[in-house]
Amino acid sequence: YYNSLCHKNQITPEDIVVTTGGSEALLFAIAATCNPTDELLVVEPTYTNYLGIAHMLNVSIRAHTTHPSENYHIDPVKLLDSIGPQTKAICLASPGNPTGTVLSKSDVETLALGCAERNVFLIMDEVYREFIYDQTNGPTSPSALDVPGAENSVIVIDSVSKRYSACGLRVGALVTKRKDLR
Repeated sequence: YYNSLCHKNQITPEDIVVTTGGSEALLFAIAATCNPTDELLVVEPTYTNYLGIAHMLNVSIRAHTTHPSENYHIDPVKLLDSIGPQTKAICLASPGNPTGTVLSKSDVETLALGCAERNVFLIMDEVYREFIYDQTNGPTSPSALDVPGAENSVIVIDSVSKRYSACGLRVGALVTKRKDLR
C-alpha cells in the first residue's frame, strides 16, 4: 500500500511499526524524538492529542498560529523559521485536523528538506490523506515519505480506521526509514 503512494523511497515492512491506533503511533514518535523539556512545534489550530501526549511526556509545545482569514494556510518557510533552539520535532497533519488544510507537494518538500537541514524531525500525521474534497492538487495529500533527501528526518503517522471508516478499529502505524527510531 505505501509503495503505491511513495514510489521514490520504497517502504519495506521493516520501515513500519504497527501500533494500537494512530494515537499510539503519535506517542511513540514524540517520545522517540523529544526528551522531557524539549519542544514540539505544532500548527494551531491543532489536533488536541498532540498537546496531551506532549504534556504526558513533559515536552513543551511551541505553537505556530494560522488564521481563518488566510484559510489556515501554512507557509512552510515561516513554520521552519518558528523552530527554536529546543525544538526537536514538528508535528502536523495534512489534511489538517481540525482545519482541513492540505499541504501542496512543494510545501511538503520544503518542510521535509528544511527539517533535515536543521536536524529536526518532521512527524507528518497523514491519517486523513485520502480525505481531499478540493482535488485541484490530486486525490490524496502528498506524503512526506516521498521526499528524497529527507528520509532520516521524516516519520509518518497513519491509521487504518480513518481510511475504512472504522473508528473502533485500533490499527495504526509509525512509518520511517530511520532504523534507530524504529
